[in-house]
Amino acid sequence: MDAKAAANQLFHEYKTELYRYALFVLGNPDDAEDVIQEVFLRVLRYWDGFREDASPKTWLWHILKNCVTDSIRKRQRNGKRTAQLDVNLVDSGAPLDSMVEWEEILKVLSHKQRQVVYLRLIADYSTSQAAELLGYTAGTVRVVLHRAVSKLRKHVQADWFRTAHNTALSHSSAMTGKRDERL
Repeated sequence: MDAKAAANQLFHEYKTELYRYALFVLGNPDDAEDVIQEVFLRVLRYWDGFREDASPKTWLWHILKNCVTDSIRKRQRNGKRTAQLDVNLVDSGAPLDSMVEWEEILKVLSHKQRQVVYLRLIADYSTSQAAELLGYTAGTVRVVLHRAVSKLRKHVQADWFRTAHNTALSHSSAMTGKRDERL
């Protein structure tokens, strides 16, 4: 099979899975599509370097990880936001406010943490599968996931406390008729 036919076969087999990952990590559908196109351009360009004994899926994920990292670096150089999730494209049934809140919560995670959270908690890969796809050890995946979950927990708790405090202050000022300057 020639490189173009093989790349086309890989594209059709894995494009949805790779796109979902890119969208989750990048948070922008246009950027995710650009990354997927770049992945398959690189597959064509480097097909001759692909080892027959290697897993095509692992190779694709390695290329995807590099392309996503390149995209994030490019955004940072250009000053673009790193997470602008298009909530209209997420078919979760959750209210828009919840989706926007989820987008804000994910911003506290590093790129590496978002990768691990996606593979372990959303795509439901095992620790060893995620480690293989990302090129990390299983121990690294476990540590990164633990730290990401801890960071999310702290962020959500702090946000809940802030919201509850502001609501209590608002309610108090509404009852007394006085506006609290702390708001």
